[in-house]
Amino acid sequence: MKRIPITEEQFRVFFGNPEWRITEVPQARIEQIVDLPRKNEVVAVYSSGDLNQRKILNGVSAVLGADVIAQETRPNVEKNEPELNIYHVVVQKLPVPVQGYQYLMHVAYTGETLFGHWRSADVLDDYIKVPQSRFGEFFSQTGIAPQAQAS
Repeated sequence: MKRIPITEEQFRVFFGNPEWRITEVPQARIEQIVDLPRKNEVVAVYSSGDLNQRKILNGVSAVLGADVIAQETRPNVEKNEPELNIYHVVVQKLPVPVQGYQYLMHVAYTGETLFGHWRSADVLDDYIKVPQSRFGEFFSQTGIAPQAQAS
């Protein structure tokens, strides 16, 4: 398992929805996420998180969890591996920034995904039904989540 330090800006590329609401990360943003598992084969990424209410995900006190869905280009035929693999990425906020990095991204788990690790393409239908937020609600075009407006 890799642990990758990331900056606030890198974190905001795929975080932007409070209260652990699941959101599909737009394709253009996926390309900006550092060190995703199987980055060249990624089909979709779904993330959720909350900076104020951490959850224990894969044993980590996390502010974000993301399911990364990748196309399996070399399936294990003997084990009847389907065409998709799903990986879980977990991000924790460091108590004190280290050399300008505020977060630590844990890449990648095969457990605690929404729908398991090995799945056929039908899982995409399941994920499409899941999102609780829409792109425009929380994500800005710049790749940085917009700041809350003062009322």
